[in-house]
Amino acid sequence: ALLPGEMLILERERVRRRELPRPSLEARLELPRFEDYVERFAELLRESVARCLRGVERAAVLTGGGLDSAPLAAHAARQLAAGGRANVTLLSWRVADPAADETLYAEALAAALPARLEWIDAHGAWPFAELERWPVHPSTPEQTAYRWLHERAYERAVRRGHRVVLAGFGGDALYGHGERWFFHL
Repeated sequence: ALLPGEMLILERERVRRRELPRPSLEARLELPRFEDYVERFAELLRESVARCLRGVERAAVLTGGGLDSAPLAAHAARQLAAGGRANVTLLSWRVADPAADETLYAEALAAALPARLEWIDAHGAWPFAELERWPVHPSTPEQTAYRWLHERAYERAVRRGHRVVLAGFGGDALYGHGERWFFHL
């Protein structure tokens, strides 16, 4: 059993635990203008995507074409193309409910990028479907109501030979009152 923020390291001869670095609650980013925060955020996002793409020829991005996943897809497509590896697959869920249909956004994103769009059928995978068979995510105790949709997308990515799947889970929260969030940390 591991405590939160703890890592288990298995080596040939031994097993050891290491505590992961904790964020500094005193750290403050003090920039003169709001635009500077935007540029810094874009720089950090670019670097994060680049780290995820090290050593891979292709990547998949879970997307509906929205604000959380579209920047990830754009950075991935640009970075892989710059390395001569232009192979990004956008995985988006096809839903029957017009209120949840993101087809236009996903198609617009695919058209704007050098990326292929593949649809994942969402029928029967809506939140809390088949609770008795609910899959457990191997990397996190956090479970999302959309777990079945994610499972289908991950399976498709594996079948297509992707070792990296990028997702902007929770990214929409960054856009709500962004100016206040940046200036009032």
